[in-house]
Amino acid sequence: MNAEKRNVENSDDNYTARPFLTAFIDLLGISENLKLFHYYEAEEPTDEIKKKIEGTLNSISEFRNTVTHYYDKIIDEIKTTHGFNLNIHIQILNDALVISIPVEPELSNLDYQNIYGLLFGCAVAQFNALINNMPARGGIAFGYGTKLKSGEILGVNFIRSYELESKQALYPRILIEPYLFSRCFQISNHIEKVTYTIVSDINQMLRQDQDGYWYLDFLGPKIFSVVGNDDGKISIIDKILAPYFNNPLIIPIDERKRRETAKWAWLGSYWKKIKPEVLQTLQNGTSL
Repeated sequence: MNAEKRNVENSDDNYTARPFLTAFIDLLGISENLKLFHYYEAEEPTDEIKKKIEGTLNSISEFRNTVTHYYDKIIDEIKTTHGFNLNIHIQILNDALVISIPVEPELSNLDYQNIYGLLFGCAVAQFNALINNMPARGGIAFGYGTKLKSGEILGVNFIRSYELESKQALYPRILIEPYLFSRCFQISNHIEKVTYTIVSDINQMLRQDQDGYWYLDFLGPKIFSVVGNDDGKISIIDKILAPYFNNPLIIPIDERKRRETAKWAWLGSYWKKIKPEVLQTLQNGTSL
């Protein structure tokens, strides 16, 4: 990443442009439920409508709390262990989250450790969202941006991660920007021992799809080796996804419902393929 921090002056203010790694994560289907608020424009909604709205708001809150709790924990651990503050920025955009960390133009070992924390946090957030029957989709990308006085991070980093989510991901997967993967996560590019080890750990969280994109393996052995199955997470996922790989799918005529079915079918196919690896990992008590 041949670039450097740049101070740029415009007519309004001075700002510093620097590289960030940014994840844009969106909860799928939430916006449709939020449209239910339109019932208040005509008359008092039914109890059923109110219950759906309440459930949607609770789901969004749970998703946000999972992410912020994880990163608060990581920040505290790093400060206690290493004596420095991890600079993570979390922005809330309705039913989406934007998570950014500043990095150096040429990634250091510390940057890779922070990137590992960001990726793992995104995977845990996506995992917990699915446990609550909320599929999530996203993109993770590198790019230059700046931190505004309001605390927001804006720049090409945000645009790239958003476009990965909105235009390329299609299914409930969090895509890794191809340039980011080839430049930073290819194990063959790393010969220094510490960096090689960290990048190897990062690769255990990634999986390549049929279209060539790499995505976070959020239901894979690496994540399960940490979150475990003590509270029956596998049974919960089976209950949610089994209808999409145990029976022939009926494709709806309605376009929106057809897209929705395709998303769940992708998740069902993914879980069916990865579940044996997860069970083997848990059976062996392997810590990846």
